[in-house]
Parts: sequence; structure tokens; C-alpha cells
Amino acid sequence: MHSAAEYVAALHSLRVWSGFSYRQLERQARERGEVLPHSTIAAALARTTLPRADVVASFVRACGAEEDTVASWLSVRQQVATGQFREDSLATLDSGVRADERGAPVPPARSIQRGRLLAAVGGTVTVVVLVALAAEGLFDVRQTPTTTHTSPANPSSAQALVPSGPYRLQMARSGLCLSEQRGSGSGHLYETPCEEQFPSMALRHVVDDIYRVAIDHPQFGPGCMGIPFGSMDTGIEVEDGACGNGAVEEYRWEPVTSPATGYRIRPKHSGMCLGYPADSVIGQDTLRQLPCDSSALGQVFQLQ
Repeated sequence: MHSAAEYVAALHSLRVWSGFSYRQLERQARERGEVLPHSTIAAALARTTLPRADVVASFVRACGAEEDTVASWLSVRQQVATGQFREDSLATLDSGVRADERGAPVPPARSIQRGRLLAAVGGTVTVVVLVALAAEGLFDVRQTPTTTHTSPANPSSAQALVPSGPYRLQMARSGLCLSEQRGSGSGHLYETPCEEQFPSMALRHVVDDIYRVAIDHPQFGPGCMGIPFGSMDTGIEVEDGACGNGAVEEYRWEPVTSPATGYRIRPKHSGMCLGYPADSVIGQDTLRQLPCDSSALGQVFQLQ
């Protein structure tokens, strides 16, 4: 960890590991008598410069760390700031994180619904753990796109890519848009009139034709659309939830012109397609992972 950008990435991974949204972290800090606005957290994690030491301390405490771990984070921050970081500094950071048989970190148990903690964050979290988590692909839903292209709603070739940015995902079969039900914590996605679509969604380009669908929920905070536990099951319900909580969140966007112009969304891990079964009831049934069917209108998505 030799750069401020790496340090910020580790802080972001700590936030993902904790399972708390920005607003939940704000409340955690407030309960400790500290001021840590969610906007400050978002700004700090979106930059590549070191956050202030007081912000780091409040943030690490809000994530559930003990004071000795807070001190370690501040020490490493100082070393990065002064260019005096030493690899052996990592050894001074205590870890209460469990490891599996391969030595990989095991995060605390969470509900698939928004990453609510089912067990308290135990022990402390180390930079080593955070780097390992980052290597597993945990990410910032506000990341800058690496590639942008035009004409997202009307792909003209198999190479057409979608610019990152806010969108509504509209179903070709119904003209309705993917939406959660207000007041529900399930994260399941239904077909709803586009003007009622909820919460806001954005596409985030990863690489080539791979994207994530980022969610910004007013109650639960930033999240991602995912396949629960990386399931390979046909018919598994797609859910909006916390990013990096065991769901698989990367999708291939495949331009199509038949049976309608738009995109198939294919979970990277399974190669299947997202969609609604042909016999599903519009407005009542949920988005699912299904075998791809080139004739299925319920598997063609358009963008608004």
C-alpha cells in the first residue's frame, strides 16, 4: 500500500466488509457522539487523495473496529502521507477476521437483503484483509467508467457498448421498467410503469461488455443488482442488495435485434439470461435467472 489511492480503496473495502451503507455509518458515528455525514463518506471514498485523519478515525470506528485498530489505520495513513510506508507495518495490525481453509478472509454473516448484519462485526479488520477483499472484486458503485459509447438504446452491432450512467431498465415485452416495491426490503424486481420506477439505477462499465447495475436506495443506501450467493439455479430471483455480500453482480450486455432491439443481460458466472418467464404475470412476478431463449421478449431489455 504505497499510494493514497490504495489506502482509499482499502477504506472502501472496509465499508463493504462491514455491510453498512453510508447512511448507516453516519448513524453509527452519531451514536458514538461523532459527526460523520454520509456525504463526507461518499466524497472521501470517491477521491484518490488521503482523507483527513479525523474522518478516517470516525469512519473506522463506525465500521465496527476497536480503538487499537483505529490507531493502526491512522498510523498507516501517516506513513502513506509521508512516504514512509513499510511492508512490515501490516504485521502490527491485529485481525479478528476468520479465515477459511485457504486462508482467505471470511466476512461477517449478512442477510442478502441490503447486507444487514446477522452477526456483530467481531474483532478488528486489517489492511491485509482489505487488500484481499479488493482483490476479490469488491468495488465502488460510483466508479468512473473506463469506456463510453453512444446510442445505448439502439445497438447496431455486437460491439455496441453502453455508456456508464443512470438509466431505467425497460422490458421490451411490456414497455414497463424494472422496479422494487416501495416499502419492501426484499430487493426483488417487478415490472412497473416507468414513471414509478424505484429506486434509481445506474450502469457501471467494468471491462469489455461487462457491467454492474448500481442501486441508490433512499433507505438502504448504495447497492448492486445481483444473483443471490452466485446461484447457478434456473429461476433464482434477482435481488437488489448490498454490493459484495455474496451475490454475483457482473453481467454481459449482449446487443440483439430480434425478437426486439435491445440487450440480453447475461450473468457472467452462469451464462444464462435475466428475464421473466413467458407465462409470468406482468406486474406480479419477479425478475429471474433463466436459460437464454433467443425468441423470448421477456429477456430483452431496453434503456431509458
